[in-house]
Amino acid sequence: PEAILPTLSIIDGSFIVQGNSSLKRLDLGALRFIGGNLELRDNAQLQNLNLGAASKHLLRVGGSLLLEENDNLSSLLGLVAVVPTDSITLRSNNALQEPGLLPHVVALTGSLTLEDNLRLGQSPFLRLSRVHGDVRLVNNTRMASVFGLEQLVSVGGTLELRDNPRLEMLAPLGKLASVGELELTGNPLLPDTSGLVSLTHAGRIHIQGNPALVSAGDMPLLTSVEQGFSVKHNAALQRVHDLPLLRSAGAVSVVGNAALTSLSGFARLPEIYTLEVLGNPKLPTLGDFVAVRELALLHIGGNTGLTSLDLGGLTRVSHDFTVADNPKLPRCQATALAASVFPGTPFIEGNDDAGTCP
Repeated sequence: PEAILPTLSIIDGSFIVQGNSSLKRLDLGALRFIGGNLELRDNAQLQNLNLGAASKHLLRVGGSLLLEENDNLSSLLGLVAVVPTDSITLRSNNALQEPGLLPHVVALTGSLTLEDNLRLGQSPFLRLSRVHGDVRLVNNTRMASVFGLEQLVSVGGTLELRDNPRLEMLAPLGKLASVGELELTGNPLLPDTSGLVSLTHAGRIHIQGNPALVSAGDMPLLTSVEQGFSVKHNAALQRVHDLPLLRSAGAVSVVGNAALTSLSGFARLPEIYTLEVLGNPKLPTLGDFVAVRELALLHIGGNTGLTSLDLGGLTRVSHDFTVADNPKLPRCQATALAASVFPGTPFIEGNDDAGTCP
């Protein structure tokens, strides 16, 4: 039930321990270097772990660290000396509750994944500041916040917070300044997106299917979202606000938010390629897009409470103009706007044909 190699210090290739159903203890305390990956997978009884912790040196791992389906492993204290170069994955370790710290992990050239850990309440990477790939926190049942990522400054790929049933706040991400993509999806208790106070740049922001989310935005330093900002199917969402420095977004897509009444966060945004506002029944106006001057595509549809376009600053729509199925919106508003900004043939139907215009 145990494997002890007290003098082994160097492994040129990968070190993989997999499918040992009776192994309870793994002790390689003198280990200082692994050339490839360090993988511990499907060791159902593994409880005691010591890899490099007895040495005065760090345990350098040339590849990635993978811990997966070790059902009795409750702590990572035996990995305190480990420093992977590429990626770290902690997946389906159902006893892992108080993981301890991996204090020497400050940057990863690959990705960080924390997924399907039933008891894990926080990340053990308190000094991690840069991840060149993705950071994925997915379906961690007890994770109420993103504690343990307080030093994270940049994520080159996607920061994905998805299907975490107890996630309630993002405040520990207060130092995050740039991200390739921010994805917040399927977190049923998340009330808002406050806490991202240092975020200045994102390649894309996608917020979808968070049923308790009341407000989105809360990013006071955000200046650009290159690919687009999408807010979709958040049943309780009332407002998108507090984006005072946002000046550029490839697209803005606001779809299927049943309680949405305000988009004030976009009030100073002059540059958008595509504006899509679909199926938001309580949204009364698009006046929050007052600063927008030019669009390539304008798609407005299925907003049953929309009574006014209010896009007075708009001077040109170059490729497509669609305003459809907004039963309280006077058709004459849409036709007048199209005549002034769109050189082609607009698609306008299903609006209020009897409505009047000044």
